[in-house]
Amino acid sequence: MKHVSFSVRIFVLILITSCLAFAGNFLAPVNYQTNPYPTGMVTGDFNHDGIPDLAMTVCGDVNCATTGSVQVLIGKGDGTFILGNVYIAGPIGTTADTMASGDFNNDGTPDVVVVNNGINTFGDVSVLLADGKGGFLAPVSYPVIGSTPVWVQVADFNGDHKLDLAVSVTTTNSVSILLGNGDGTFQPAVSYAVESGPQGIAVGDLNGDGKVDIVAANQCGVDPNCRLGTISVLLGNGDGTFQKELSFPGGFFPLSVAITDFNGDGHLDVAVADACGTDPTCTSNGTVGILLGNGDGTLQPLASYTATAGLIVRLVSGDFNGDHHPDVVAMSSQGPNLTVFLGNGDGTLGPGTNYVTSLVPIWAVVGDFNRDHAQDLAIANEFSTDISILLNGGGTQVALTSAPNPSKAHQSVTFTATVTATSPGLPTPTGTVTFVSKSRTLGTAPLVAGVATLTRSNLPPGQHPVRANYSGDTQYNPNVSATITQTVMP
Repeated sequence: MKHVSFSVRIFVLILITSCLAFAGNFLAPVNYQTNPYPTGMVTGDFNHDGIPDLAMTVCGDVNCATTGSVQVLIGKGDGTFILGNVYIAGPIGTTADTMASGDFNNDGTPDVVVVNNGINTFGDVSVLLADGKGGFLAPVSYPVIGSTPVWVQVADFNGDHKLDLAVSVTTTNSVSILLGNGDGTFQPAVSYAVESGPQGIAVGDLNGDGKVDIVAANQCGVDPNCRLGTISVLLGNGDGTFQKELSFPGGFFPLSVAITDFNGDGHLDVAVADACGTDPTCTSNGTVGILLGNGDGTLQPLASYTATAGLIVRLVSGDFNGDHHPDVVAMSSQGPNLTVFLGNGDGTLGPGTNYVTSLVPIWAVVGDFNRDHAQDLAIANEFSTDISILLNGGGTQVALTSAPNPSKAHQSVTFTATVTATSPGLPTPTGTVTFVSKSRTLGTAPLVAGVATLTRSNLPPGQHPVRANYSGDTQYNPNVSATITQTVMP
């Protein structure tokens, strides 16, 4: 069937003909063609090789004439991918819109859940159990109490160690909860009211009671003109039920949310993608709003940060520069633009940096796709029908050796750390390396041409696990080597 976007979105296409320019810590994107209209994506090790893969919701064929599907990109571990197979995602004639992942049957392999919608039919969610070989079994669908589900999240809401589902349903202004049975099946949905037009949802413990709560971005909130939206918080009771919603102003057209601790106070905060930012006419650039958490489930007033493009519809958080402060990536439906905001660690965000992918970046996932301990991005581009992989240019490889090994007591041992850029053609890393054995610092040495050395003769007899901690520099993120064992003989 023809692809139809059921969540409320505003798209303005702009043809980009200029040369692409990239700034900040991400390298130029590498694109992988998929079936048309990828709109949702997850990452996970679907084939048990220890390497992250990708799965995305797409049309079932190039003409979007058949049922929506899930397509797989198999990771190779070096930041590249191989296009995998396509699997039907839901009932015949429906589209596959958004998705999430989790191990629903406790077999050690991540499964996926897909939000399906269709014309003249009620939407639902479908669970596709993984086959452990990089593919999925036939979908099993579940009603969600309402005609138009938008977003799905996964968490254990009742503390039974079995994953459950939360689904935003925009036509009933609610979030539906489907408790998991632990075998890949789910109980009937129970609905909890939020305000008007719920879109993206996120899960986390906002009041510190050890129970999972839900945050929803309500596009219309209580505004009859559907301009000024709200953020709803559903505090969990720990038994799979939820308290009456708490409501907070969410900006103009809030469409998605993320939860993390932006100011390091131990309380979870909320980031929201406001399509129209602070402009009710929707002619200015969109914004990312931060609502700091008070630790009791309530949120402080919205602070807005202007993106590099308009109509910010999606966001995701991660630590992209390795400073342990959450950062934010915001996606624009007005063209091929991403905005990366680096977090300052105090609840504020730095200025946004623009990146260009393809048309239109609608979904992002964060993962270490080339195994260099630096977080990369995978972007689903809805209208250009591809997935962009943006490797983190701050990634390095840290190799540690020692000689002689084994050594004798009081003999000099030289530890050598070699730090190289993961991606070819980048400058040689600078900075320092600190050599550590358990909790003891052996010493710190500067990098010279990418190599740091430290000689010590005071290691007592025994087995000494040693690692090298790279400081990072203005180009590269901090990193750490694998641990080696230095053996010192009596």
